Amino acid sequence: MPAWQGARRIALYCASDGEVNPHLLMSMAWQQGKQVYLPVLHPFKSGRMVFVRVKPGTSLQRNRWGIDEPRLCLRNSIPAAHLDLVLVPLVGFDGEGRRLGMGKGFYDRAFAFRQSGTKRPILVGLGHDCQEVPAGEIFEAAWDVRLDKLVTPERYLQVPPAH
Repeated sequence: MPAWQGARRIALYCASDGEVNPHLLMSMAWQQGKQVYLPVLHPFKSGRMVFVRVKPGTSLQRNRWGIDEPRLCLRNSIPAAHLDLVLVPLVGFDGEGRRLGMGKGFYDRAFAFRQSGTKRPILVGLGHDCQEVPAGEIFEAAWDVRLDKLVTPERYLQVPPAH
């Protein structure tokens, strides 16, 4: 995937509840000398995430949703706009880049600045083939941020630009 090759700062996630697990991609990123970041729930701003750099051996703890995350350390954090590539978990998706997440809106808020037309970071949804639904069946609110690409165990999909 060309987006991976050119990325220096990559955000992944710790899988939960049947999500595609990007653990091997995290190891591969470290082997390739890339900086790896994981989302952490912001302790004071409800519904917000901070991206914290992790290295092999970084200890993780469960957040209030039962998802592993590193401890928040602001000196190891990065603004979402400074990431090159973000691998995003999903519950459902369509071929036009609409994403159904767990319903809390964390990723939409973190990348709301993309609504202004900026193309960075590249947002790649990781999902199972069985999670795809026909185009238009996922309700899209004004604040929803579309994905740029989708990857499943069976295929790689470049999403057409939104109209």
